[in-house]
Amino acid sequence: MAPFFRRNREEKERSVERVVEVKTVGDIPPVVETRKLTGDGELKEASVKAYKYARDDFCRYFGVSMQRGEGNRHFFIRLLRDIGVDVPEEALVDSKALTTAIAESQDRVDEKSRPRYNAVRKLVSIYLDFYETSRFSSGEQISGEQLVERLMDFYNYLDIMKLYFPDTGTGRGGG
Repeated sequence: MAPFFRRNREEKERSVERVVEVKTVGDIPPVVETRKLTGDGELKEASVKAYKYARDDFCRYFGVSMQRGEGNRHFFIRLLRDIGVDVPEEALVDSKALTTAIAESQDRVDEKSRPRYNAVRKLVSIYLDFYETSRFSSGEQISGEQLVERLMDFYNYLDIMKLYFPDTGTGRGGG
């Protein structure tokens, strides 16, 4: 008599594939677009867009905004003063005064304000070295490679997963 229920004694092989998508600073839209523009020789446009992306992402990340009619330098001075950095008024027109104020206050910034201070410092660097240079000169002295490096360095101070990949691997939805 044949058994009513047959058990398949042969083990079936199961193959499970897992695709892991690595998210890096190089994957975010501002870096991808900046790299493309610099590769196409559009250094002036790359500098302007890179700074604007970085500034907008800084604002989103830290929950701040530029005030109506506020210029970039006013914005930097306000941010720095909010975290206790003494910035002289001449920093509005003198890049050296702005960078000196940032450098001299490095040891005086408290731990709570340190992430914002570092991000502002990087943002000011992109602004002075690339944005202003491209806006107010021929832009030929800008290095596309250095621009991409500085932009990636800036984004290393922010949580790019929170900004650009909110639904993946952070415990908030997705997975």
